[in-house]
Amino acid sequence: MNSEIDRKIAVIFIADVVGYSKHMEKDENATIKSYDACEKILNKLLKKYKGSVFNTGGDSVLVEFPSAVNAVECGVAFQSDIKKRNESDKTDIKLEFRIGINMGDVVKKDGNLIGDGVNIAARLEALAQPNGITISKSVYDFVVPKTKMTFNDLGMQKVKQNEFHAFDILLDPSQKRTLKAKSRSVIPIIGAVASFLILVIFGFVFLGTQSTTVEKQNKILGKRILIKELENLSSKDSDKNLSRSIQNQLISALSPTVLLPIVPKDEASQIDLKSNSIEELANQFNIGFLISGTTSVQGNKFRVNLELLDIDEQKVVWSYMEDFLTDDTFAAQDKIEFEVRKAIQEKFTMGKDFSDSFVKYFGTGELYRASLKAWISFQKKDVGKVGAIYSDAFKKIKDDNPDNSQAHLLYAISLFNEDDSADYYEKRNDLLKSIRIANQLDPKNPMVYPVKAFFEFRLDEETDLRSVIAFKGLDMEPDNYLSLLWTGHAFWVPPNLSSKFDFEMLFNSEYFEKAIEIAPYGPPATKLYLLAAYIEEKKMEEASLLVNDMLNDSDKNLNFWGTISKSFLLIEEGRKDESRQLLNTFMETNKLSAEDVFDNFFQFPFITIHFGFFSNRFLPTIQETLGLNSDFLESYLWDRDN
Repeated sequence: MNSEIDRKIAVIFIADVVGYSKHMEKDENATIKSYDACEKILNKLLKKYKGSVFNTGGDSVLVEFPSAVNAVECGVAFQSDIKKRNESDKTDIKLEFRIGINMGDVVKKDGNLIGDGVNIAARLEALAQPNGITISKSVYDFVVPKTKMTFNDLGMQKVKQNEFHAFDILLDPSQKRTLKAKSRSVIPIIGAVASFLILVIFGFVFLGTQSTTVEKQNKILGKRILIKELENLSSKDSDKNLSRSIQNQLISALSPTVLLPIVPKDEASQIDLKSNSIEELANQFNIGFLISGTTSVQGNKFRVNLELLDIDEQKVVWSYMEDFLTDDTFAAQDKIEFEVRKAIQEKFTMGKDFSDSFVKYFGTGELYRASLKAWISFQKKDVGKVGAIYSDAFKKIKDDNPDNSQAHLLYAISLFNEDDSADYYEKRNDLLKSIRIANQLDPKNPMVYPVKAFFEFRLDEETDLRSVIAFKGLDMEPDNYLSLLWTGHAFWVPPNLSSKFDFEMLFNSEYFEKAIEIAPYGPPATKLYLLAAYIEEKKMEEASLLVNDMLNDSDKNLNFWGTISKSFLLIEEGRKDESRQLLNTFMETNKLSAEDVFDNFFQFPFITIHFGFFSNRFLPTIQETLGLNSDFLESYLWDRDN
């Protein structure tokens, strides 16, 4: 097999536009024309320096050169010509480029070049400054004795498993900079990645053919928690009021602060545990979890015993016992409420690290409950209408607590997930300011790093250090649900930027899978992100399993998206009639018009994060399946935007 692999040593040159998508948002036609002009400049230089293009990425180009000197001289000439072009008053869109150059081992496959030689060139390009050129030591060693250029030694840099010695070519004295050598962080990063890989391996064992994560979720997600009145073991009838008051507080206080629905008090009182089997609780009453226990009073003290039962697994997943003074029952109820809430969060909806963060940053009093209520309302989409202001509650918490890192973090997240309306980009500066303040206030807050990496890349685009920034969070807390979720978002690479990363190493589905493993009954949107990642990575078998799970889910949003996703997969397989029948049946059952279907699509706020993916794939699916012409969609979008 090795004899069939076409290997060689090559000089790889990668040039990429800085902030291309931002330019496209402002003026698409002018940006395309500007890029075409820059491309002509490069092509002219490639002929002179004998470079040959082997791949492109919309706003980037990958070139092979016969010598390191040729590649470097071409890069310097290109940046010089681009600078002159940008200084002209006739240039409307002034594009800037980053260039990375490496010499190393590559593999020729189907006319393309792949391998570490290309990967490191991409890392160098991402490390380069706007209008700058960053090269590897292998290139530096060849060109330094043969050119009169000035170089700046950046030292050893580590990005994922690629470690390389980097140099900047100083085209201008102002480009001189100092980057910390990455050797100090090699061990923790390797440790984090190794731990992550081990967890992924165990995840795949857990995701085996007989019991996958999505199959396990299908059992319970969307089902309810039944809190029964605690059994009074004391002889006095008056002590029954204590058991009843604990149940009442748990039901009323937990409902707005946990993601899984709580069975209302009146209904809970009518469900008899003795006359209903476990199967009947699950199937007839849609109950997935049961909280029950006992109280007993002795002297001036009373003891509470609680158990949290997973009905489908038929096992106790959490238990609790504590003694309290009878003359301080209010404080006792508050403590019991706190412990039960934490158990639900840690076991099912947040994971331990993310749950602990609310206590760390907000305490256990009113601020804690207010922040949780805002977060859960946000995840449940209780205010879910197009254009809803999700950030108001978080803004108040942030404004009242300006020195709280977590308050700024949650505000930034909520602001980003608001409806992508016309004034969205006016909020960008506020969002970036808040996430940067969160980082400044507490550099040890692990959740800030992956969120900051995503926002800086998506909204600022002046530099791309996601591999460095995002993994700081996972290095601190590798099991933090929020960090895993946003690391997955951070490494979601738009198609026009795909040349910058090697997808054999960066599959963001792994982060979403791990997040679901830690919080298996967490926000429904996580499933949608995982589905999109599976489709993007061509993992169609996993996507089909997840779609079937969504179709059977009691969450109305996931059920809708499962139907749309199934229609998409059927069309991909050429089964258009089945796709049409599925969607039409869903619409008839739920009494939905074509406009209603599109409304549901746009009303799900969390698609904002990867709106391009969903709109580019699913909107054409809806249109084709329903037999709608392009005028319908254009008219709908016009009415919606106006």
